[in-house]
Amino acid sequence: MAEHGDDPNTPEEPRRRSRWLAAAALVGAAGPTAVVPAGAAAAAPSTAAHADAAVDGEQVVTVRRGDTVSGIAARTGSTVRAIVRANELGAAARIVEGQRLRVPAPGTEAPAPAPAPEAPAEHTVVPGDTLSGIAAARGTTVAALREANGLDARGFIRAGQVLKLTGGAGAPRAPRAESATYTVRAGDTLSGIAARTGTTVATLVELNGLDRTGFIVEGQELQLAPAPQATPAAPAAPVQAGSLAAAVEANRARLARADLPGRDEMREIIRATAVRLGVDPSLALAIGYQESGFNMGVVSHANAIGAMQVIPSSGEWASDLLGEEIDLFDPRDNAKAGVVILRTLVASNPPDIAIASYYQGQGSVRSRGMYDDTRRYVANVQTLQARFR
Repeated sequence: MAEHGDDPNTPEEPRRRSRWLAAAALVGAAGPTAVVPAGAAAAAPSTAAHADAAVDGEQVVTVRRGDTVSGIAARTGSTVRAIVRANELGAAARIVEGQRLRVPAPGTEAPAPAPAPEAPAEHTVVPGDTLSGIAAARGTTVAALREANGLDARGFIRAGQVLKLTGGAGAPRAPRAESATYTVRAGDTLSGIAARTGTTVATLVELNGLDRTGFIVEGQELQLAPAPQATPAAPAAPVQAGSLAAAVEANRARLARADLPGRDEMREIIRATAVRLGVDPSLALAIGYQESGFNMGVVSHANAIGAMQVIPSSGEWASDLLGEEIDLFDPRDNAKAGVVILRTLVASNPPDIAIASYYQGQGSVRSRGMYDDTRRYVANVQTLQARFR
């Protein structure tokens, strides 16, 4: 994800930088970079990837000093994404000198799936519906639903709301949720309030920051729907091309201008996101504290962004996993990106390997084992996890 060290409150401290971390600019591709350590007396980087063999339309390349994933992709005519997927490099896509990489030939990536049959023109929201669930069931995307129905970036919907599934002429506009509140009375339950007000329990929990028990008290004022607002323009993507130093500077400047939550609020955002996405909150909190000390305003010198220290290419992976656009500069999206990546790693690895993979990359951990700094990272996270239980 990012540079790491023993003190989570100073994520930029030079001593925290592993020599294996990404530190090169992307070359003509929107994907991860990783620099092979140059050594104390490094020779000039090779100008071409060393192809050891060609098998079934792909090359096998041995990584040389100074190589980057994006550089190898550019020289071989492949793509960063193809190399990352072919070698299971993980979110950070780190490579090291001597490592052998499979490099798919141009045009050999799996084709995009054929579009699903055209969905019905409308969908009426029922209790428990979510935009992502509707998108999956109807063969569309969350982004398309938001655009077709004028929803805000959070995509809140309510029971009974009619959503347009296509942009065809004459299709009615879906109603917009209007701001409203409800004051809890004695004997009220979330499910009862949801049924009476035409919303869902999930929406009430999300809007009001409730925990998984849905605990409410008499006299508490609950928000029933988000306030109306104009549909925002798509967020500008993080800078990740050109000079790495320039990209880092631009992304730091963007965060410096943003209205960001404090550490305590960011901690709660990460906790609530982990609960919602089915990840152990103590693990997500331990990762967030180790990465940044819950500081949303940081960008590492490898261009890892925000509290969960997610590099832009890993943000794209998180978008694919979630089926929605991710803005790494948005605190809630930053938390979602880190947590969904963590969820994916936990689902396919033992706990210590999942933690190590968040730091070092899953493919690297599996093929080369944990580096010394990775072992320290895992130990720190496990200690912090016990603290956050």
